[in-house]
Amino acid sequence: MADERWEAMTEQDFETLLAQAVPDLPPDDVAKQVGPWRQAMARILWGLGLSSITVHFFYLNFILPSVGLLLLLLGFRTLRRENRWLRLCWQISIVRVGCQMALLILYATIWYDSLLTPWLFYVQIFLAALQLLLFLAFWLGLREVGKKAGGAGGTGSAAALLIWNLLILALGLVQFDLIWGMLGMLILYVCILVSLWKLSGALDEVGYVVESAPVKRSDRALSALLAAVTAAGILCVGLLFHSYPMDWQEVTPTHSAAVEEVKGQLLDLGFPREVLRDLTDEDILALRGARRILTGTRDHPVNEGREVKTVGPDGPCINVVYDVNELRITGVAVELPGDRETWQLIHHFRWVVDPGFYGTESIQLWSAERNEQGWQQGGPLTGRLLYDRDGRTYEAPYYFLGNKTYTQNSMFFGPSELSDLFAAFSMPRRGADHRGYLSYPILEVQDGWIIDSGFNYTHQLSPFQYPVETAMGNRMRGSWNLTEPFQVVRTAIQFYPFCDGTELFGYGQN
Repeated sequence: MADERWEAMTEQDFETLLAQAVPDLPPDDVAKQVGPWRQAMARILWGLGLSSITVHFFYLNFILPSVGLLLLLLGFRTLRRENRWLRLCWQISIVRVGCQMALLILYATIWYDSLLTPWLFYVQIFLAALQLLLFLAFWLGLREVGKKAGGAGGTGSAAALLIWNLLILALGLVQFDLIWGMLGMLILYVCILVSLWKLSGALDEVGYVVESAPVKRSDRALSALLAAVTAAGILCVGLLFHSYPMDWQEVTPTHSAAVEEVKGQLLDLGFPREVLRDLTDEDILALRGARRILTGTRDHPVNEGREVKTVGPDGPCINVVYDVNELRITGVAVELPGDRETWQLIHHFRWVVDPGFYGTESIQLWSAERNEQGWQQGGPLTGRLLYDRDGRTYEAPYYFLGNKTYTQNSMFFGPSELSDLFAAFSMPRRGADHRGYLSYPILEVQDGWIIDSGFNYTHQLSPFQYPVETAMGNRMRGSWNLTEPFQVVRTAIQFYPFCDGTELFGYGQN
């Protein structure tokens, strides 16, 4: 019987029955939850919360503010036809999203620090002004919405949001960092956002209805477009601007009788041949009249090694064994003639195994005059870089070579201002036998002081890092092999010049 009734039902009867079974509109409470006004306010309040959060792990310091600014843009996009102030909020949100996208893309280059630092104060002022203007327009916009809804609710919470932001700026200017005070400000901010959400509910209660402004692209399509543009920008600039522009030129052999004569004298005194071949003619001639030469060489690993477990008298022990030592560092000290004791110090490095070059390299030189008592630098810091390819040798000057003054923050001692000699450069991925050196003279100031010249080589292990940091920036930040993708190899030329001997004392430190 049931089958006969079903077969007798026509298509028109079925559509009539379906229309009667499904109500025309969702229940009022559901409609309020998904209505344009409530949805837009939810996005705005979530956007305000996320864009104000700074969490420095798992890239949340980039993700959360970006999502928050996008939510603000989508929320004000819906309400931009309500009044002129909410339209201004939408326009400010567009500018803020554009600035955030530009910053995210800029962070993928090695230039963001040098480009932002001179303008950092003005950028911060501009972004703070945008934030204040947004809060002011939001408050005025909610006031007009309240008037349109018959004076429902109050806009004191929106005004409190503006006052809260002014207070935060004032605390920042006086460098207020008391943890309990900042925690109180955070709790107050959450209370303001909750109050704003209640205001949104009060407007719903009096029947305030808003129609979504017409758009050409859906919210999902717009979000996907902005994310795709940002990701493409990060990828493109990361590939193009991840290393320094180096001026590599083929080495042209010279035939100078004076240079060859000095070379012969240096080799007779024990100067390392593989270091001598890389010196410029000017640096070789500066060693004329050498009296004594001290040298030291050590190969260093630039890899994680492997763990070897052994059992000894005191129990099991785990040692790290390095099967490959990629970086060879040689120190040379040449005693020169002069009224006071004079030495030329040469730090030479050579990659005996190609480690792969992905971005930037750097050398931090702790010169012998660092102790400011026994020795002083007697001339300029010189050096060059070299590599071989297709039977030819190419050379380039360091991208940066000189003194850098910087501020380093210590967990135990706070910020301190330091000044060191740095060499910054990038090596080509192609070719072989990548190498280079630094050389400088020192003059004796007082008798009896040890010569101590530190050489800290920072190598980039991987191309994957965000935001992109240079090897020199990593060293100035004070990291000692604790942050990927950099590893530091530390050595030093250390010896007492008044002692006899041919080996450097204490050369080579890990």
